[in-house]
Amino acid sequence: LTAAVENLGAAGEVVEVKNGYGRNYLLPRGLAIPATAGAEKNIEGIRRAQQQREIRDLDHAREIRTQLEELKDVNVIHKSRTGGLFHPDTVHAVNDVSLSVKRGETLGLVGESGCGKSTTARVMVGLQPVTSGEVIFKGRPLGRSASDRRDLGRSISVVFQDPATALNPRMIVHDALIDPLNVHGIGSPKEREAKVRDLLHLVGLPPSALNVLPRQISGGQRQRVAIARALALDPDIIVADEP
Repeated sequence: LTAAVENLGAAGEVVEVKNGYGRNYLLPRGLAIPATAGAEKNIEGIRRAQQQREIRDLDHAREIRTQLEELKDVNVIHKSRTGGLFHPDTVHAVNDVSLSVKRGETLGLVGESGCGKSTTARVMVGLQPVTSGEVIFKGRPLGRSASDRRDLGRSISVVFQDPATALNPRMIVHDALIDPLNVHGIGSPKEREAKVRDLLHLVGLPPSALNVLPRQISGGQRQRVAIARALALDPDIIVADEP
């Protein structure tokens, strides 16, 4: 590089191009450019290539941040009560399911009854362990530790098919809505009470509904309570299992 460059530094060092313009270029380790009149043009090409790699890296990092959960080749196999003692029959509830959910995206699963939609939903919210495959949550494999479960519960909520069994029959609506806020320690007691009232208004229920038990309201109203509870933590994902 005697014609165009004063010296060739190691990785991370700045190499000065002697072209009368005083421009500096960053060259990677071990680079060798022929000492020709086009040396400066070659270095410009290297700089543009570095910028393109940086843009691709940023795009990849942005995609990882927006991708909240991913299932990779997930299988769920249940053992049945039929068959032999050591070789019971099995039911393949979920077979090689792969999907991803990104922030701001709506994903729908369509299929006949018994095809595994609810089981897949339970896998996504951490209620159903997988027989094989992998669940990726916010860029890393989903663990089974208490902190991992807490993070998952904070980020993903679920609305079950039957609100009659999803709501605690001994808890009034107020307690059912404020319980997630208490568990995760969100806000002050005053802020939690305000949040509960906002949630009830959001789903179109009157304030009087706060002090009733699930059995004292209609099925549609119970489902509204279940939806309000799913919204309580402002989750990243809401899984609606045929609500």
